[in-house]
Amino acid sequence: MDISNTLLCIPNRLSEDKDSFLYHFPYNILIVRIALNQGKKSLYTFDYQGDPKTYTNWEMVYYNKHQRDYYLKYSYDPDTHRYKASKYYQRKLIAIASGKDSWELFFQHVSLLNPVAGEPCTITSIGG
Repeated sequence: MDISNTLLCIPNRLSEDKDSFLYHFPYNILIVRIALNQGKKSLYTFDYQGDPKTYTNWEMVYYNKHQRDYYLKYSYDPDTHRYKASKYYQRKLIAIASGKDSWELFFQHVSLLNPVAGEPCTITSIGG
């Protein structure tokens, strides 16, 4: 099976308490791409860290941990149960992912917010 260019998104909730508003927010948003780097299969890890100072009205900004020019605006609507993530580079909207009800399915859509060419990440060789 060829796994090149596979994208994954691995969210962890800020809270496991379903009654807390933090339950609907991820601790961070980690997008992982498996692709070739110098002929070897590698993990490209794009880690977006939430900035609690940006939280307002069910929305928070998650910055690329290597460079804040790349970021995601994440929001949850408690009335419609809709999740949304908008990807930006230097305030320019790049892509949007959205979903309703299912946290897991929504983050599958978030994984499709492809990294922008030149976006900094951590590269780890996995061989082969």
